[in-house]
Amino acid sequence: MLRRTPDEVARVLDGRADLATRPAPDEWSIAELVGHLIETDGVFRSRVTTVLDSDGVPVLDSRRPWTLHEGKGYEHMSGDALLTAFRATRAETIALVEGLTDTDWMRKGTVRGAANSVLDLGSWLANHDVGHPGPSPPLTTTTQPTTPAFARHYESRSRWASAMAVRGGD
Repeated sequence: MLRRTPDEVARVLDGRADLATRPAPDEWSIAELVGHLIETDGVFRSRVTTVLDSDGVPVLDSRRPWTLHEGKGYEHMSGDALLTAFRATRAETIALVEGLTDTDWMRKGTVRGAANSVLDLGSWLANHDVGHPGPSPPLTTTTQPTTPAFARHYESRSRWASAMAVRGGD
């Protein structure tokens, strides 16, 4: 799953000129969504690295991933630059995951007071790639190929973020 997402993102970005266009004022553009994916991988790596580098059960990075892309200029990047950045961050993530031992997967840290194993964190990232729950209308009405998971993530992000803000989760 983690290996497939960059190709899915590439299909969505291919030939598009509207990467910075928000479908509504309170929804992300495609460029912002790719920035969010990049930042989410960084949060995952930060959390796992902290667990691996610590004795005991460390307190982990509790930043909320849906705000981390803001102010970083993703909306000004070209599709090629976004894809290159996402492929690079995902390669780092995959390298980290591939190096984990059985013992590493069971180690824990806490995020906002809740214990999370590295396996929990990995499941969180994999489920994040699948997309957030909610309806899945097409990303566009064009004939350009899109990926259902990526489109679902893009279309439901606002509803999901609003719900999670109320619940206090990520």
